[in-house]
Amino acid sequence: MPYLILKNCVAAAARRRAGDIVHDISEDEARSLVNMGRVEFVEAAAKPVETNRSVGLEKSETPAPKRRRRTRSED
Repeated sequence: MPYLILKNCVAAAARRRAGDIVHDISEDEARSLVNMGRVEFVEAAAKPVETNRSVGLEKSETPAPKRRRRTRSED
C-alpha cells in the first residue's frame, strides 16, 4: 500500500523526505506513523495515458506543419 510522507522521518529503516511515496512499510509501522501525522495513505495512481506529441515525423498522427517562405521582393 502506498503512503505519502508528510514530514521528514525514518520509515522502513531508511530516511524519507516529505513528498516521497513509500510502498514497503509494514502495517504496524505505517499505523504508528499515521497516528503521529507523519504519513498518509494514498490511492495508487493510474498510469497516465501516453500521447504522441511528435509533429511531422513518419510515426506522427498529426500532419506536418506548412512551411512558410519569405516572398521575394522585386526591384
